[in-house]
Amino acid sequence: MPTKPLEKQPQHEGKARYRAKSPWGTKQKVLLGAGIVVALVILGGIWVGALALSTKSSLEHAQATIGEIQEKAAAQDFEGALALVDDVKSDTATAASNTNQPVWRLFELTPVLGTNLTAVRQISTVIDDLVVKGIDPIVEVAGDGVDSFKPVDGRIDVQKIRDLAAAVALADDQVTASVTAVEAINTDGTIGQVSEATTMIQGLLTDAAEPVHQARGVIDALPAILGGDAPRNYILLFPNNAESVSLGGNTAAWVLLNVTDGAIAITGQPSSQDFPRDEGVPIALPAEPLQFYGADLFSYATNVELRPDFPTAGALAQGFWQRESGQVVDGVLSFDPIALSYLLQATGPLTLPTGEVLQADNAVKMLLSDVYANYTVPAQQDAFFAGAAAAVFSAVTTSTPDIPLLVNALSRSVEEHRLMAWSALPAEQELLAGTTIAGTLATDNADKTEIGVFFVENSASKMSYYLNTAVALTNNSCLTPETPNFNASISLNSSISAAEYSALPAYVKSQVYLRPVKTRTLVYVYGPVGGAYIDTTWNQSGMLSEVVSVGTDLGRPVVAIAVDLRPGETSNVSVTFAGAPGEYGPAEARVTPMINATTVGTANPGCE
Repeated sequence: MPTKPLEKQPQHEGKARYRAKSPWGTKQKVLLGAGIVVALVILGGIWVGALALSTKSSLEHAQATIGEIQEKAAAQDFEGALALVDDVKSDTATAASNTNQPVWRLFELTPVLGTNLTAVRQISTVIDDLVVKGIDPIVEVAGDGVDSFKPVDGRIDVQKIRDLAAAVALADDQVTASVTAVEAINTDGTIGQVSEATTMIQGLLTDAAEPVHQARGVIDALPAILGGDAPRNYILLFPNNAESVSLGGNTAAWVLLNVTDGAIAITGQPSSQDFPRDEGVPIALPAEPLQFYGADLFSYATNVELRPDFPTAGALAQGFWQRESGQVVDGVLSFDPIALSYLLQATGPLTLPTGEVLQADNAVKMLLSDVYANYTVPAQQDAFFAGAAAAVFSAVTTSTPDIPLLVNALSRSVEEHRLMAWSALPAEQELLAGTTIAGTLATDNADKTEIGVFFVENSASKMSYYLNTAVALTNNSCLTPETPNFNASISLNSSISAAEYSALPAYVKSQVYLRPVKTRTLVYVYGPVGGAYIDTTWNQSGMLSEVVSVGTDLGRPVVAIAVDLRPGETSNVSVTFAGAPGEYGPAEARVTPMINATTVGTANPGCE
């Protein structure tokens, strides 16, 4: 029985029989992809948000810790300040790490939000780089504590200073780089918090740049100053404020120092008796001070601080010593007994060669008053001063003074113009120029309108010990900018009674004015730079107040007024200067650092 041939089935039909129908169409796939993207965006946003919160928290904590560091540094708690640096480092590292993660960088591509994220990343990176590359190297050098910089057995570790100089150089470079980086941050379109933070950081870095750069210059020079390259020789002047002179006092006691590779030694202690008084001025001085003060006054080694300009005092001291010894010193320092009393707070009490105990609360009285009752011969007095200076110097360089108290004492001494320095080397003097320790008046009126009021004892006495002084300045430049004027009201008061005066040792009393008994103080008033002297008036004149000289010096008008006082009397003097039209900084007084600190007041009516 014939069979029916089998029909060939198309293969595609067979395959179709086994294909499962997909439940997802094209539309569904697009929706799925979009959902996944949305989910990723949401998750990424949550992640970025979490990173942003973490970054914000880290930066805020770092800011708070930096505030603590500043407070501790201001309180001279340097160990405590250094201990907190690691906390700041951890916080800034966290912020930098958060903002440099791929998801953060991806979200920087989004409109609006991205601009803010970019700015925050850049801020975080700048701060972290500053900590790691700028601050960390300094912390490494200072890791052994500030005590590691103290003199040991009379020697300062010069290599330690060199290491610090290298670290400060890195900090200076990084601050400069950070300023440039912050200035390049684009804050257009950012929220207020971001733009304000950027502006704040830019301001802080800009303000820090110049002081850090100056510190770099000074610390770079320290190894050479400390005799690290070649031996150095210096003069330390020890002015006597009981016989006031413009910059401090009569410089009867000198100490000669040699510094070789950080080792500091006293090599001599000349006194005023060692300098002949009939050989004239030892150096060439500008015509103005010679004309105004008279060449004769600059012929005395005790008067090197007469002109209110410490570079002049330093050059005069160098000249006197070179003429006397043939030695050319590398620099000059001035450190008065009041500053010495501050230093004794760091060293503690000291026993002098005479057996007397010198301490913070009796130093001024012992050095500037009691000495004249205990030692009637001038050479003995000079020897006593020199012995006291040597004892304190030895305590600072060979013992273990309290470093925070030492820093505070030196800072206060500089601020009050009781510690000044001059270098005979132009490059080093350039580093000092314009700083407080340089002992100079301002060269313009831009940042401040500085008026100088200087008291010079003119009775060959030690009566400045009993002199109270006050200065009140008024700057009217804001009220009358086209015709600005400046007034200095000056008060001098003798705080001693006639009976107390009679009981004083003869050497303390006036050696010039005996009948009637009185003391004379010459008051030198320096007006604003480029100004002109107008007039002087009195409302309570004591025995006598009169203008004795008018001239110019240091680019300023200057008037000298003689004020005579009997015991217990007061004289009030008012001096007025005119200025050229223009803008002036706020009034600021520069005065002689007296035993009894001058009371100073300033007024700038009409100025914001």
